[in-house]
Amino acid sequence: MAARDSDWAFDEFTYDEKTRDLAGQKELEKYEQFLKEYSEQLNGIEEALDDTLGDLWDFTLDPVGLQTTPYETA
Repeated sequence: MAARDSDWAFDEFTYDEKTRDLAGQKELEKYEQFLKEYSEQLNGIEEALDDTLGDLWDFTLDPVGLQTTPYETA
């Protein structure tokens, strides 16, 4: 049984420009919100790292962390 071309009809929803524009706008809004939240997270990480970036480890305050004397037996 062969289908005739007149039996097929395209969905109007698929080819409606206004609907596609609305869907595209919604996706852009979601993407914008995602980028905003992600950039806030990255800024928080950067601020946390900036606070400790210049800190040096002082082994006099934590002598257990680094033992400078060798273990030797005579």
